[in-house]
Amino acid sequence: PTPNPNPHPNDWTSRSEAFNKSHRWMQLLDSVELGLQQSVGEQYAVRSSMGCGGWASVPWLAVSHPSESTQHGLYLQYLFRSDMSGVYLCLGQGTSKLKAAFGAQAASEHLAMVGDFVRARFTALLGGDSGFDLSGQIDLRARGKALAASYEQGAIVSLLYERGGCPPEEILLEQLDLAKEAYAAVLADPQYLEQIKGPMDARLATAAGVAGGSKKRVSLGKLKAGRSSGQVRVLALALTLTRTL
Repeated sequence: PTPNPNPHPNDWTSRSEAFNKSHRWMQLLDSVELGLQQSVGEQYAVRSSMGCGGWASVPWLAVSHPSESTQHGLYLQYLFRSDMSGVYLCLGQGTSKLKAAFGAQAASEHLAMVGDFVRARFTALLGGDSGFDLSGQIDLRARGKALAASYEQGAIVSLLYERGGCPPEEILLEQLDLAKEAYAAVLADPQYLEQIKGPMDARLATAAGVAGGSKKRVSLGKLKAGRSSGQVRVLALALTLTRTL
């Protein structure tokens, strides 16, 4: 009989696989990460995770520009559904630093504002028939998992590849290139730099300084304490921009 080329065809459903860095799943994702890095070039950083200390419910690969943080900025990502029924190519935004600094409600407002801005730019750049889903809705099928929920909240545009229906590699790379072109254009947009990224980076830096490096959330009142009226006016303008644009 012909040997099965994949002796573990459904091993993602197994509960008995011990987590370790030399596991075949780890090696597979590492090889994909290396190939993806070669495809996108040195101007982007590629990272991946199958979990830390235990298997991740949603394995991922991220492609980010050095100027963007995966904790609060924009980046491209491949997000695997928890049941491995598909993988999303997403242009999304980080949430963890925003939530830690300002709380869930303020973070949600900022994410929604950035999402609207990016979707408008994406549509203008690639048109409405690019094949990407502009709804910002993805389903990672990982109910009750906080990280999965954060990934879903941060999704802006996406493209789903379902198991058994994945296109050839050249199509995958073409679609990644489209997303990468739109990503680069958004990052270079003066409105994004001056009215979104700049004010939020400054706000986060100020919050971190006031909190003294702790994880406490910082209110506007605390940010104002001990500052000159000129500094407060600049800070207030930055906060207004990030809330209203």
